Amino acid sequence: MSEVHIEYSTRLGFAPFNGGYPDHAKHLSVARLDPQHNLWYDVYDHNDPSKTRVNWHLIDPSTYEEPWFPAGPCEPAVPRTLRGSVKRADQDPSMLSFDLNQMKAHAAEIKNASSAPPLPAASSTEVSPPAPPTSTQEHQSTTTSSTSSTSSTSPRIAIIGRGDVGITLGRRFVKAGWEVQFGSRNPQETQAKAKPDEILSSSPIVSISDAVNWSQFVVLTVPGIRSIEEYNELATLLGDGIKGKVVIDTTNPLLFPSLEVFWDGSTSAGERFQSALPDSFVFKAFNTVGLNHLGNAEGTLIPGRNPDQGPLKMLFAGPSEQREIASQIISAVGFTPTYVGPIRYSRNLEAIAELWIHLAIPGIGSTENWGQGFHFEPTGI
Repeated sequence: MSEVHIEYSTRLGFAPFNGGYPDHAKHLSVARLDPQHNLWYDVYDHNDPSKTRVNWHLIDPSTYEEPWFPAGPCEPAVPRTLRGSVKRADQDPSMLSFDLNQMKAHAAEIKNASSAPPLPAASSTEVSPPAPPTSTQEHQSTTTSSTSSTSSTSPRIAIIGRGDVGITLGRRFVKAGWEVQFGSRNPQETQAKAKPDEILSSSPIVSISDAVNWSQFVVLTVPGIRSIEEYNELATLLGDGIKGKVVIDTTNPLLFPSLEVFWDGSTSAGERFQSALPDSFVFKAFNTVGLNHLGNAEGTLIPGRNPDQGPLKMLFAGPSEQREIASQIISAVGFTPTYVGPIRYSRNLEAIAELWIHLAIPGIGSTENWGQGFHFEPTGI
């Protein structure tokens, strides 16, 4: 059985081994390694006890390189197993994920048991927080509430807007071990209207710019907007702290009461956000599912769906150079990220959102009524 372990590394991509050499099968046998039990996709990150997958991702199969045969073509000894196709032989508790401090504490216990001097206590500063995508992402906030958690090792994400979508995503991020702050145009008014929520009790509501400055990543959950002036106004509120950061746009610019997505014939909402934020990396995601599924990425609300299929797939679009970061954000919510291409495909994802709404809500658009227990996702990839 082959398993993957990482400790200090970040931004790693994994794919199944693809290649071989003439004596490969023989050498695997001598080493007592069974190539049929290759858990290449089941990564143990010893510096991420909350299992947020912030330090690694699975490489898109469409980008796999050609097979590696250093001694010439031969029959590969290691099959290219698909993610989730290999079951664990057991549930060995020794293979659970531990962070660095846990491992040091365990080592100290062993030394104490053998009467050897104990290891020094691990310092809380020895584990650095995940590195942001660019050096421009770290900005100091001017308020105490938005700087109180910057020494934490947890990823920090700002959610702009605190409606149903923002709250649902915020709860999922917190459960995954991330720190969350909500950005609002009127923090005091939003706080006064907020209902008690035990999960979000440590996620303050601050100004939009303060939340952005504190964060490493940003999610936009504001109501859909249409005019260029509105996009530029929001960009101003986000402030200079948005520069260099990955921004997830969850919005659908709906028209009422038809619930059709606004389309000017050339540019989608995601593309307008990217134009308004030229120094950021804008992705469209989380907009093609109903609110019920957004909080149930496991797919449990879809009748007849086989649990072996794993989490629901989340289609997303944006700049390829930061797709790994966007994938990690989507994975933290519980979905399987499925990249479709650059931000221009935001127009297609917004069209899918309109179709979902019209099929799910009786009397809106389509004469069909599918209910809300469905989800659009690709198969076979």
